[in-house]
Amino acid sequence: MQLCAEQDIYTFSTENWGRSPEELAALFDTLADGITQGAQWLHRLGVQVRWCGRRDQIDTSLASALTLVESMTCNNDVLTFTVCVDYGGREELTAAARALAAEAVAGTIRPADIGPADLARHLYVPELPDVDLLVRTSGEQRISNFLPWHLAYAELVFDPILWPDYDLARLRDAVTAYAARERRFGSRGGLPAQTGRERPARTG
Repeated sequence: MQLCAEQDIYTFSTENWGRSPEELAALFDTLADGITQGAQWLHRLGVQVRWCGRRDQIDTSLASALTLVESMTCNNDVLTFTVCVDYGGREELTAAARALAAEAVAGTIRPADIGPADLARHLYVPELPDVDLLVRTSGEQRISNFLPWHLAYAELVFDPILWPDYDLARLRDAVTAYAARERRFGSRGGLPAQTGRERPARTG
């Protein structure tokens, strides 16, 4: 089996709905255009694109662009690129809890038997592995409701540079800093159990 690297990007959060209608329209148009224009390029590179987030509220043109690129690239295996659109970590966990509660009411699972893997299978993209490295730019020093389930043991790197100016050299610096850290996962060594599909963890 070929191993596939993973990369995630947070493009539109559930909290972003608080912006003005004009700004939302511009954001949706920009995202839809960018995804449409980059679809063939990503496909040629062997990148599989996945959408993580709610799928029933965003602009239809953006939803269509994301669904199309997902379908086009679904068999690619060089890099998995997860685009978090209309995503919020608390909303994701709440939706997973609702699904588990429905299972319990239906009698298909006993509350006493519920474990981490049961919640994980109800996340937006159940096969997403845990994050190894989170890079936060623009001087912000918080995770902003991004993938809280997957960030449990992530290493965090905060960079003051604005995102448009973030380049390969700074990414290399972040990876170098990450590689120099000793990761114990709350113990003397070893890796934590993955709650999703067995794939290499990735940067977020």
